[in-house]
Formats: sequence, structure tokens, C-alpha cells
Amino acid sequence: MRTLVLVLVAALTAACGLERHANTDGIADNDCYACHRANYEQASDPVHVGVMPTTCRDCHSQIAWRPAGPHPDAAFPIRSGPHAAVDCGACHKAALGPPTDGANTDCLTCHTQATTAPAHVGEPGYSWDPAFPHSCLTCHPQGLANKHPEDRFPIASGPHQMPCADCHIRATGPNTGGMNTTCIGCHTGEHALTRADRQHDEVGDYGQHRDPTKPHFCLDCHPNGRH
Repeated sequence: MRTLVLVLVAALTAACGLERHANTDGIADNDCYACHRANYEQASDPVHVGVMPTTCRDCHSQIAWRPAGPHPDAAFPIRSGPHAAVDCGACHKAALGPPTDGANTDCLTCHTQATTAPAHVGEPGYSWDPAFPHSCLTCHPQGLANKHPEDRFPIASGPHQMPCADCHIRATGPNTGGMNTTCIGCHTGEHALTRADRQHDEVGDYGQHRDPTKPHFCLDCHPNGRH
């Protein structure tokens, strides 16, 4: 009897990937569904069958079914603010793909063109595109976009009147403090790195700040766009 129990335990352990892998990274997405098919089919909040993918790790961790996620609250808070009462399925649509980096997020169902367009009159680069339902995240990675710090770096006037995404690269981090800003990535003229190097020959500490891996290093000395 003891031998039979050990065999069953070993089989179940292998099915969950725990025998083969010491952490969740090594577990195939379909290993969970092999054991938890009943949980998937019985789920009603939200309904999973025919709606959610059977690759459970798209939404769940191995530690617990609830909460699904964990949600990247640092990047987009849902435990506080106006999105706290919104159900996951209202924003994340499985038909759009996996939730990685908000790729399956649908902002436009709630934020209709009729309500958002008036608030963006004169906003450079704004568009409401149903083919790109999470486009709001480009400028609103944390749900709400703070007013641009015009007193420190004016874009409403001067030479930097351009679409937000030309300078703010969302994939590199949050907008806070200009941390995802690139000053050298899109400029091929005045701000080209080779030209900037020549212009700073006599700046003693330029080399301490120059860092192509941190393309917003210019802000160290030029927090207002110009010195």
C-alpha cells in the first residue's frame, strides 16, 4: 500500500512539474491545466471556458489562484484609485492575447472616443484607435497621466512640441522623473551623441554623466531642455 501511495504522489508531482523543476519558470504552461481542468471548467467569475486560455500561468501564479496575477501595481495600480473596483475581465480580454505588458488590455470599451477626445484637444500624438485598444497605456502607463512639468521642461512651447512617444519610451519604465525619456535615440542632428560629445569638449564632468545606456542622461545637466 505504501508503495502505491508513493507512486501516485510521484506521478502527481511530475504532472505539476515540481519533480522536474524547482521553480515555476520551468513549468510548461499546459502542465497546470492537465491537473486543474475541472477548476478551469467550473470557473464562473469570470467564466473561463471558451473565453480564457488554458495556459493558466498567463494569469495565475503557482502560489495561489487568487488574486490572479500578481498585477504590476507599481506600473498600473488597481488596488487603489479609479480602477480599484473594476473586474479583471473588464479590462483584460483573452481574445486579444496574453496579458504580458498589458497587451490584452482593452481601455477603449470604457474610455470611449466621445469621452476621451474632448479631453485631448490639442494633445500632440493623441489618437483613438479601436485596432489598438490599449493605446491609452502609451501616455497613461499608470492609469492617470500627470500634467507635464512645463516649469522644468516645456513642451507646450519651444522646440520640443512633438508626440509624447517620441521622447518617452514606455518599455524602459515609468514616466516619473523623465526616467523613460530618450534624448539621444530619436535626434540625429543637434542631439546626436557624436555631435554632443564635440560640443562638450570643455565640460569637465561631461564624461561622468555620458551614458548611452541611460539615454536621458542629458537631463542631469539640462533639466529644462537647455542649460
